[in-house]
Amino acid sequence: MLDSSEIEALFPVVSGDITLRLFNLGDINDRYVNWLNDPEVVKYSNQRFKKHTVGTCVDYYHSFADSEGIFLAIIASTGLMLGTVTIYCDSQHETADIGLMIGDTMQWGKGYGARAWGVVLNLLSHDACVRKVTGGTLDCNYGMIKIMRGSGMQEDGVRRAQNIINGRAHDVLYFCVLR
Repeated sequence: MLDSSEIEALFPVVSGDITLRLFNLGDINDRYVNWLNDPEVVKYSNQRFKKHTVGTCVDYYHSFADSEGIFLAIIASTGLMLGTVTIYCDSQHETADIGLMIGDTMQWGKGYGARAWGVVLNLLSHDACVRKVTGGTLDCNYGMIKIMRGSGMQEDGVRRAQNIINGRAHDVLYFCVLR
């Protein structure tokens, strides 16, 4: 996997109307914390079970310092942060798992998530130490399913009736791309 100096050298990455850059402490503000506490934004995420504060977000940010993970901000051409991407790497298994959140609900459906996902997938496909990239989502999260399928990822497994949303059990679908 890439070390921290190699990661820093990769970013920012500009792709059309978005920029992916390393998330920084300055990104933790009321707007960001409100995304994490917005039931609509986190309705498919286990983040919906937590109460987020600036302090919990700072702790989460610092959790990346001594890990193989990468925490990115998705920035619009206007300079406004739209969301985040997390990449959890495992050098022993040569894998990377991607997570995505578009927190600004006014920007949903405009393709920002798909573009950010594609940029990250492309970067990871050029990392000689990553042989498999994964992602997962609930079967009712049609936007994420469309992003993963649209990026060329293949179905990699299902955990049947794994999570409860609005009183109903849903499958967790996993996707991957192998180098």
